[in-house]
Amino acid sequence: VGDLASVVPSHEADVAVLEEPEHLNWYHHGERWTRRFHHVVGIVHTNYLEYARREQQGTLKAAMLRYVNAWVCRTQCHKVVKLSGAVQDLP
Repeated sequence: VGDLASVVPSHEADVAVLEEPEHLNWYHHGERWTRRFHHVVGIVHTNYLEYARREQQGTLKAAMLRYVNAWVCRTQCHKVVKLSGAVQDLP
């Protein structure tokens, strides 16, 4: 797919709203959203940690995923909004 942010002209790169930024940014290879846009809001609504816990060695997978999710949200969003109390706390 490539870097979606790169197709937005600089003069229009004011606000970006990322749905599920923790998932969207697992494989993001382009410029950081926070460098490209003045303000980036992430909307979180899926409890990926619970999905990970249900798999074999789920406790370990969930622990690793918690770290990765927090890291990508911290680096790619200015603000994270949780739509449910069931999802993990993110920066």
